[in-house]
Amino acid sequence: MTDAASLSSPIFTRSDRLKLGVFHMNCTGGATPSTAEGGINPLEWSQQVRIAQLADRAGFDAFIPIARWRGYGGPSKFNDEQYEAIPWAAAISALTERIAVFATAHVPLIHPVRLAKEVATLDHISGGRFCLNVVAGWNQRELDMFGVELIPHDERYTVAGEWIRFLEKLWVETEEFDFDGTYFRSKGALSDPKPIQRPRVPIMSAGSSPAGVAFAAEYADICFAVADSPETLQPLVARIKDAAAERGRTVEVWTQVGVICGDTEDDVTRRYDHIVREHGDVEAVTNQMTMLMGGGGKTLDYKLDPAMLERMMAMQHSYQLFGTPEQIVKKMQQLADIGVDGMSMIWPDYETGIARFRDAVIPLAVQAGLRSAG
Repeated sequence: MTDAASLSSPIFTRSDRLKLGVFHMNCTGGATPSTAEGGINPLEWSQQVRIAQLADRAGFDAFIPIARWRGYGGPSKFNDEQYEAIPWAAAISALTERIAVFATAHVPLIHPVRLAKEVATLDHISGGRFCLNVVAGWNQRELDMFGVELIPHDERYTVAGEWIRFLEKLWVETEEFDFDGTYFRSKGALSDPKPIQRPRVPIMSAGSSPAGVAFAAEYADICFAVADSPETLQPLVARIKDAAAERGRTVEVWTQVGVICGDTEDDVTRRYDHIVREHGDVEAVTNQMTMLMGGGGKTLDYKLDPAMLERMMAMQHSYQLFGTPEQIVKKMQQLADIGVDGMSMIWPDYETGIARFRDAVIPLAVQAGLRSAG
């Protein structure tokens, strides 16, 4: 049975206690619905290249895009423009040297035969640095664009499990085969070349529901778990790792963090107020929350909680890694102590944020034993 400990991927061969990923940068606004200056608005390829190469040279471990086809509007045009994750990953792979490059694929929207070939191609372009983020499907408005039905929640993971099994067979079988599943059927299936990484590329999935955790424990190497404090995250981390151990597997847990680093606490507060309270895009976040809470794009008949709206404007309800460099490293230590293996990181301004993290935070993280000096 494949698990993270048995994969040859460079993302698992480093000795860092806490891995660093750059997340959600391939859409307008990134993960910060705000009209404040800086950030990713408009969406420009030259900026994506600068961010990728900056993170690569700074020693970050992963570059993780989202897959999105519709945004949330508002004055900031939040996520209204998106670079599609698979061709994006191919180009970024060719322009970087050591960082692992993910692409995100939604199970209902891409057939395993096609994706098997695309993944192998990406792994060859990257020299064995490619990783796959698997999403079972959830966004009704986007699926409507493809004419695809959103099936019941738990069944989505059943479909995704068969999808993964089909992919893995395509990556290892050297002779053509028939696949006769409940959801996928194929005659004379074959895919060459195979990925460089053996026995397959690393797989990430997200989910905190029982079905999502079970899927990650069975098929993923990294589970993406979101919570706003170590106290709420710790039991989820334990539940995911225990579920994997019950299956004889090892799964890393990464969490989503938003970063605002300042010289002083007052500096951080001023920047937060400017980005979130003065320029936060309430309209875009209201549209997003309406969709997430089942409104289907229609107006809900109750008022959305202002505190929740603010947390969504503050980098999508991420764990808030806000503070001075010393405070940020202390919070990173807390995450590592509860079993978190990696952080998928978001900044209001990725270029200045990554550069400051490289210069001010990483040296302290090395001293704290969270990162290696190399």
